[in-house]
Amino acid sequence: MLTYKDILYSVTKLLNAKYKDINIFDKNQAGMFEGECFYVKLIPLETNVNSNTSNSKGVVISVKYFSDDDLKRYDIASDLNIMFARTLKVKDRVLSISNTEANFFEDEVSEVLDFLITIKYVESVEIAKEYRELIGSVTIRI
Repeated sequence: MLTYKDILYSVTKLLNAKYKDINIFDKNQAGMFEGECFYVKLIPLETNVNSNTSNSKGVVISVKYFSDDDLKRYDIASDLNIMFARTLKVKDRVLSISNTEANFFEDEVSEVLDFLITIKYVESVEIAKEYRELIGSVTIRI
């Protein structure tokens, strides 16, 4: 079973491998937006019941890149489109990426690229089996 933490870790690991010189944060920290950096956040979507043994789940991963360099933000957006084009490896599974979206805006801190990754996947559900004691034997006479 995958956890949200596993998915978040896989994304930050990929970013760290490609951008070794840029800080990557996954929680708010005072003063973290000095210079360029990534801020990664996972937003769970709804969980739907598929069957007695599986659920359909979804997450949106927001990868924010803070930089005052417009051209570098465009380059990072192109790189992220390539990195997260089809799949994301999480532990021993490969999850399909259903959608990506690059948004550029300015907030109170700096210019921002907000790259959204939507992942939908099916998770098996472990049903705890209950031990039931037999009440006795039944004899049927015909």
